[in-house]
Amino acid sequence: MLTIHMGPHKTGSSFIQRRMVQNRALLGPQFQTVVQKDLPLFSLVEAIHPIRTRPSAIGAAATIRERSRLLGKIFAEAENTLISSEDLMGPLPSRAGITGLYPFAEVIMPAIMQGFEQANAPFQFVFYRRNYGEWLRSVYRYRFRHAPDRAFAPKQFKKRHGLPENWDAFLVRLTEAVGAGHLRILSFEQDRASGHFGQGLFDLAGVSRAVQAQFAPLDPVNVSQPETVDPKHWL
Repeated sequence: MLTIHMGPHKTGSSFIQRRMVQNRALLGPQFQTVVQKDLPLFSLVEAIHPIRTRPSAIGAAATIRERSRLLGKIFAEAENTLISSEDLMGPLPSRAGITGLYPFAEVIMPAIMQGFEQANAPFQFVFYRRNYGEWLRSVYRYRFRHAPDRAFAPKQFKKRHGLPENWDAFLVRLTEAVGAGHLRILSFEQDRASGHFGQGLFDLAGVSRAVQAQFAPLDPVNVSQPETVDPKHWL
């Protein structure tokens, strides 16, 4: 089974990926981990990252499908494989040339699925749903990380970048794109409150709690809002 963690951005993805790499030896050969810098996931993300228009998404679909097929073929026989990249749905919302909330996911995600299906690799997608207001603030802080005193103006930020008021409409779109049977939605806040961030994802990927309890402590990674971090949530 392929478990594909697709973020979104600013929901602890860097922490999860660091944890995956840090514990590869502990997880053993029966459990494969693939992060964004690993080939061929890197190759797949490289096909997605330049997309800025719907025609360019449609034009890239065949390449995305083929690179997903190759990724799926490599790990189709593995007992469990956890793949993580927050860029699979497209670039971070509000980046130059991006208007809306992952506006091309309806083109990108079916192409990824088709590639996995061609490789006969069963799969599930995992999405961490974070409080939308906090997520938006974190995106803003990341975008303007070199100006930490810049005031956050959510109404203006949403209007400028065509962002909605909440996740609801996007999650309807995403569910329609991948199918409810392939999509697992986890609560960012509940997972963080467990005391072991990423626990819900590792559970879905087939990592036992006994193995997770042996994970080495890890500090938060790539944090945009340090004031929101309680260290005991990120063991």
